[in-house]
Amino acid sequence: MPEPIGFAIKTLVRASLLACLLALPSVGAAQLQENDQLGAFRLAAATPLGRTGNLADPGPYFGFEHYWHVRRDIGVGAMIGYHGFREKPINFGSRGKGSGTIQVFTMAPVVRYNFTPGYELVPFIAGGPALNRIRLRSAFANGNIPEEDESFWRLGIVGSAGFDYFFEQNWTLGLEISGQTLASDLASFTAGIRIGYKFTSFGLGGFGL
Repeated sequence: MPEPIGFAIKTLVRASLLACLLALPSVGAAQLQENDQLGAFRLAAATPLGRTGNLADPGPYFGFEHYWHVRRDIGVGAMIGYHGFREKPINFGSRGKGSGTIQVFTMAPVVRYNFTPGYELVPFIAGGPALNRIRLRSAFANGNIPEEDESFWRLGIVGSAGFDYFFEQNWTLGLEISGQTLASDLASFTAGIRIGYKFTSFGLGGFGL
């Protein structure tokens, strides 16, 4: 197992155990009800995988999710996300050293399952099909015009697991890990934090700070 992925999984497990201890004094407080909406902002580190991913370094991931709970334990909604990878430098001889960026914008309908919707600590899994807009841009270190700049669409799949902890009646803080196929030779593994807000009626959506 790649070292960043192993570290992320161990961190999630340890944080889950700590969150369980924090939640013990208030176990039983119903947090998610039918028709509740939950929006969350994600900030994570992304590790590129696959043939193309092996040519890039880890980068940031920013995401936003919004769920409407058709049942206390099941939410349906959508997510958008952004991956930003930088390619590892490659020496092209007389043309100089080349490098570039891989940018991915994702939109996906998702379904979420909450294991303990009636508690302040809510572990969950989520997933769905994804539509990815990928931009590959390469350039030389000496400032030449980019050798390649292309964009294209690809279908993929996204799946995640994590937990939300209700530290206040409507606000949540948690951790989440996810895996996503971006193209036939490119995938990503992300691990990071999430902060969310619960709406008890229809509104404009969740937001994070």
